[in-house]
Amino acid sequence: MYRLFPTLLGSAILASSLVGAPIIDDEVPVAVASVDRAWMDETSRLLTLTETFRVGRERVQNDVSAFVPLTLSDDGDQLLFTRFVQNIRDGGEASFSGGLGARFYLSDYDAVFGFHLLCDTTESIYENDLSQIGLGFDLFTPSGIDLHGNVYLAESGDHLAREWVDYADLFAAGHTIFQTRNLLGQFERGRGGADLKVAFDVPVLNELLPARGHVGAYHFEGNYGDDFTGAMAGLMLQPFEGVSFGAEYYADDDFFGDNWVFVAGVSAPFEIGDLFRPRKLVENIGRTFRAPSRDRRGGGMRSFMTAPVDRRDWVLPEVSSPILTKTDAVVVMDEVVFVNHGLVGVPDGSATGRGTFEDPLNTIQGGVNRAARRFGHGGTVLVGGNGRVYSETIFDAGRSVDLRGGQVPIRGFEGERFSYGRRPIINGAVVADDIPEFSLTGFTIGGGVAGFDGVLAADVSRVDISRNTILDADQDGIDFELSGTTMMTATVFRNRVVRAGDDAFDIDVYDSSRLTAVFRDNDAIGSSDTGINIDTDDRGILDLTWNGGRVFGSGGDGFFLGSADLSRATVVFENSSIRNSAIDGFSVFADDDARVDATVRGATIVNAGFDAVYLESYGRSKSNLTVQNSILRSNADDGIDVETGEDADVSVLFEGNRIGGSGFVAIEIEAQHDASVTGIVRDNTATSTFAGFGLFFEDDAFGRLRILENDIMAGGINPLLIEVVDTAAGVFQIANNRFASAGPAPANHVNVISDNNGVLDLQFYGNTSSVDVDLDEFGASVFQFENPRGSNGFSGGAVFTIDPGIDTVPFGSFGFPDPR
Repeated sequence: MYRLFPTLLGSAILASSLVGAPIIDDEVPVAVASVDRAWMDETSRLLTLTETFRVGRERVQNDVSAFVPLTLSDDGDQLLFTRFVQNIRDGGEASFSGGLGARFYLSDYDAVFGFHLLCDTTESIYENDLSQIGLGFDLFTPSGIDLHGNVYLAESGDHLAREWVDYADLFAAGHTIFQTRNLLGQFERGRGGADLKVAFDVPVLNELLPARGHVGAYHFEGNYGDDFTGAMAGLMLQPFEGVSFGAEYYADDDFFGDNWVFVAGVSAPFEIGDLFRPRKLVENIGRTFRAPSRDRRGGGMRSFMTAPVDRRDWVLPEVSSPILTKTDAVVVMDEVVFVNHGLVGVPDGSATGRGTFEDPLNTIQGGVNRAARRFGHGGTVLVGGNGRVYSETIFDAGRSVDLRGGQVPIRGFEGERFSYGRRPIINGAVVADDIPEFSLTGFTIGGGVAGFDGVLAADVSRVDISRNTILDADQDGIDFELSGTTMMTATVFRNRVVRAGDDAFDIDVYDSSRLTAVFRDNDAIGSSDTGINIDTDDRGILDLTWNGGRVFGSGGDGFFLGSADLSRATVVFENSSIRNSAIDGFSVFADDDARVDATVRGATIVNAGFDAVYLESYGRSKSNLTVQNSILRSNADDGIDVETGEDADVSVLFEGNRIGGSGFVAIEIEAQHDASVTGIVRDNTATSTFAGFGLFFEDDAFGRLRILENDIMAGGINPLLIEVVDTAAGVFQIANNRFASAGPAPANHVNVISDNNGVLDLQFYGNTSSVDVDLDEFGASVFQFENPRGSNGFSGGAVFTIDPGIDTVPFGSFGFPDPR
């Protein structure tokens, strides 16, 4: 609506210019001979634009108004005018007001009386158009006491402000879970009301500067609540004819509160024809800044015929409290069988009850069977706890199985919970075999049933095992078995497996089957064998992410991955910890054309019985091992150990790790029997009891490694030991490392041995240690050396020890670009 203001204002200006010309006749009647003809002439032609800005504690408001005379009587005693106001307030409300009014000069009293009829439209912050009609009057007296009053008649009818849905707690009836949905709304209307104001001169201030004060009251009706009444007062100063400023105060208990408002306004006379008479335009606007008259009679009381209208030009909205407009029950889940939820007493024994909420079954297996019969594809079985122990081993009934314990989210409905008791306890096991879907959430499973895992999912297409505790399983805690081309997707979240008789988590992927799994925040504690045991075989495919959680006190490896027979495995182990494993912390074995990609990232592996990270690769297998940003500490043997042979191909990236207190070698790589190892060892910090890094290549093995920017401290002998023997070949770039050893010289030098036709390309520069090169019966080698920075009294450079009976002629080119 407020965008119509320029158009309507333009129409008013045009109307003023058209009707203004004939208002004043050439012959002035005798009755008005005493009237100022110049004033009448100006009044017939001029409109007044007023800009008023209000700022207070509650709101900021800007008004632009136009007072447009339409007709003036010949005697100057009667004026018809139109008035437009564009009002914008903070919070997004905008209003437009327009209408007609009339003014009369009362010659017997030398006073001016007027009335007006104006229509107001407000666009509220909720984008509703609220309308009202305002009837008002103004009385200007020569004594300086003026009176202004208005009545506001707001339109009736509710306008929707906003609405939303409120969901109540879930409840159940029969085989269905419901939830009450309440549709709530708030509505708004304009308030009808009235105001009355008395304005007067302020005697003392008026001697210095024209000053006007006012007091008044207002009352507005409540559409949805109580009416409210308030009082107002104000003081306005007028330094120039068309400039005023001051303050207003409002006091009421409901709407405005205790609120000061500061006001500033400028009014300028304007005539449409002045656009073509610049001098006249400047002259008229200049009157705005003319010194004001201190005597109301000085300008003549007829000057108040064009005084501003005093009223509220916007609709006062009222918003209702939330109103319930609609209530219904939403069906959250309608394929449910209830088991002993605790609302009624259910005795132990055979499966009794109908499985409804009012008549639940008393065994979980009975619930699974009933769901399969009733719903055909499994449904959901909700099992109550309340201290109940279910002594049973549960088998699926040939359909999908969704078992949900107490106080767990209802699947598929935004995590809402249905309150039906505490976590149920199962003295037994849960077995799902060759079904489409299996879900198990919110149980404690214990009892160690002989010959059973705690939870077994065999050849299931989709698995979700979450928020369970498995105690003292006779075999594995949680076991996945895939064969016969099964395609499984699994989510395993926040489970805790304690004291499993075999492995805490066991995964077997065979026979061209495929598993995609995410394990997050699971704990494996005190298993008799491996914490996490994974086997892929016979073209099985695995894509597994293990994130978070901990593996503690395993009787075997903490994490073991074995791949063979053309299988493929991609494993990411991140942000988790392995502690106190009896054998290795993280172990990978690849054989017989297997393909393995294993990543250890952000992990902590502490107190392993042998190696922290161990990789074996044989039989034409291809393996990628990445260890990044991990802590490998206090492990009895090596920090990272790679052993490979029989045509295996291994790629490594060891970066940003902190390897502390290894019992033997911090990082050891051994290759033989035509195997190859390539990769980068960079930015690691390592301490070890024996050697820092050990690189051992023999029997036609090949290595290409870059060892860069590491900080290595060996406890016993060399910080770096390289052996390339028995027709093996090695290409090594060793640059910008800090090497040191607690052992005596020359053991604390980097030691390089090439024997029995070993072929060695070595680039060595920027390191804090010398290098000893021992060549005996070598084939063909080339060396590049640069004096290192030197430390611990070493002068740097290289020392060669060559068998005098061997003809040695280094030749060839180095395998890495020379960084210099």
